[in-house]
Amino acid sequence: MQDFWRNNPAFRILIPLLLGTVAAILLRIEIYSLTYISVALLLIFILLSKAKKYWLVFVKSTLLFLLVFTLAMQWVIVKTEKYSPTHFEKFLVSDEIVHVKINSKLEEKENSYKAEFEVLNIVLNKEVKQVSGKLIAYFKKDTLIHDITYGDELLIKSSINSISGPKNPDQFDYRNYMYLNGFYSQTYLTPSDWKLYKEQQGFSLFKYAYLAQDWCYNQLARNGLKGEQLKVAAALLLGKRNELEPNQIRAYASAGAMHVLAVSGLHVGILFFILKFSFGFLKRLKRWKWLYLIIILSFLWFYAMLTGFSASVLRASTMFSFILIGEEVINRKVSIYNMLAISAIILIVVDPFIVFSVGFQLSYLAVIGIVYFQPKIYRLFYVKNWLLDQAWKITAVSLAAQLATFPLGVYYFHQFPVYFFVSNLLVIPIATVVLYLGVLLFVFSAFGVSIVFGKLLNYLILGLNKVVSLVEKMPFSTVNEISISVLENYWLYVCIISFSIAFHYKRIRYLYFSFSLLSLFLIFQWVDNYQSYQKKEVIVYSINKKTAFEFKKGKKVYFISDSTLWEDEDQLLFSVKHHWYRNNSSDVTFIPQNSLNYHDDNIYIREGIIRFNGKTYVYLTDKNIQMVSQIRPNYLVVSRENLPLLDELKLETLEHIKIVFDSSVPAYKVNQFNKAKPTLEVEGASDYFVSLVP
Repeated sequence: MQDFWRNNPAFRILIPLLLGTVAAILLRIEIYSLTYISVALLLIFILLSKAKKYWLVFVKSTLLFLLVFTLAMQWVIVKTEKYSPTHFEKFLVSDEIVHVKINSKLEEKENSYKAEFEVLNIVLNKEVKQVSGKLIAYFKKDTLIHDITYGDELLIKSSINSISGPKNPDQFDYRNYMYLNGFYSQTYLTPSDWKLYKEQQGFSLFKYAYLAQDWCYNQLARNGLKGEQLKVAAALLLGKRNELEPNQIRAYASAGAMHVLAVSGLHVGILFFILKFSFGFLKRLKRWKWLYLIIILSFLWFYAMLTGFSASVLRASTMFSFILIGEEVINRKVSIYNMLAISAIILIVVDPFIVFSVGFQLSYLAVIGIVYFQPKIYRLFYVKNWLLDQAWKITAVSLAAQLATFPLGVYYFHQFPVYFFVSNLLVIPIATVVLYLGVLLFVFSAFGVSIVFGKLLNYLILGLNKVVSLVEKMPFSTVNEISISVLENYWLYVCIISFSIAFHYKRIRYLYFSFSLLSLFLIFQWVDNYQSYQKKEVIVYSINKKTAFEFKKGKKVYFISDSTLWEDEDQLLFSVKHHWYRNNSSDVTFIPQNSLNYHDDNIYIREGIIRFNGKTYVYLTDKNIQMVSQIRPNYLVVSRENLPLLDELKLETLEHIKIVFDSSVPAYKVNQFNKAKPTLEVEGASDYFVSLVP
């Protein structure tokens, strides 16, 4: 362990930097006095730096840790745009004209175009106020949108609203996700809400990178790639994942090959070795050695920009840059762990919020897993045959990466691909050849012979898709609907580290301790399952303009909605399914809202009248309105289409009834009803889900 700290000193900085960054982001503090604490710690550290007494070594180490920790917290505060005194939200009143710059490519959605704005100025009472900050914008689809592009400046006049938080239990927190990316507000723009103020002028590296990405995409399309093959090639080579079909993404995820579609360290590594091979002749000429270095670094970082600066590409580009500089400038081999630590330090300093990027976390864990576990796994078996040995090497890499990342994968994606090692045996070699052919296609496009590479790419990706599809369709290919808490995720990593230490030192008591930790994790899971089995709840979900509610008893769920929502896998996953996973709801029965007749031992439903756990619920329709006064239900659920039926009821005569408007009813109509009937207990699900006591 002492040798590790001696050979990898960057970890002494990385650990307090990481902890301080995470602490400041989670606590969301705004304490500028941390600067004075940091200065005080620095002065004490300088005073003790020349002291050589043994006991002061620990004191100096502690001071350095605290110094980096407090500096990291302070840096997060500085980099949090919301805390800036010039942030535009501090000056918003109403009817402002806002001067913005488009800071991204326009991303096409189903009913709009999405863009990122940098806010430059706000016009208040004919006075221009220079401000800062970022804003998410959604443009209504129209012909004018094609006249603007990255770098253009616009004048907008529209309501700017805070990004709303999750509206349903255990729903993905989009507001927090955008907060971590520096966005706190959004706006929706119709053609009358904006006009072009100034086109992008001068040189812009990002603009030309986007143009280069579009050019590369067009070359793929012109050289024989089409359909699903074109979309996969664009994702694999250029990082354009927004055009992939949901079923394609699910297939690759189920087969354990999602890392191929997400441009990552694998792609950067292959490109790095292509560049070293292609320009290797330059370093043999002393005068051209620096040109060799500049060419490779330039291509690496241009590719990072071309693919959108994802966290995994940034990590890989930074790490390979240091490896290249170490080999060619310092003339020595560098520790891979130290390079990982240095690259992480640089990325965190540039953008502290990157530590919460899923790509950043998975990328670093995968590389650490491969570097540490792969040699140990590979040495478990000796294979004489060269081809089988290569297959075993790939399998060892897959096992090592999966071992290091599976807790995080389960936590974020709620699934585990069982046959990942099978798919990677073919997927990784095919993806490598695809990258080689892709580079050749782009290079030879100017010479008119790239069609050959395009045809080869098309057939190769067709084969890649077939492999993924076959693995996905294998029995029990994916363990789905898994849910672990963030603490259980950390506990799993503690178990992995503990077992690693036990096998490294070969101490039986360490192994006993590791099994004890694992047993505790299993006990946590059992308690969680038991509590879920005892749980009963009724939820009216908040899903935009939709009716959706459920009755839950143990692991059994009765979900009521229309068929369009039930068939919308993405909407269910975003709004509902995470709650099912978290509560181990493995048995879900769908009941169409236009056919509310069903019964079993747990629930009785007839014509929208529901008996569950000793209480009565009525989903108001024209078929049951005459029975409401006789039944005297505990809860009355009303949708927008059945709002007029309320006028036919004598609600004041119904005692102890609670009226719930589902999310198809707009909030303003709920407020109107509340004012008209102040004596009734009313709740609306358009803003937030409603939980009814079963």
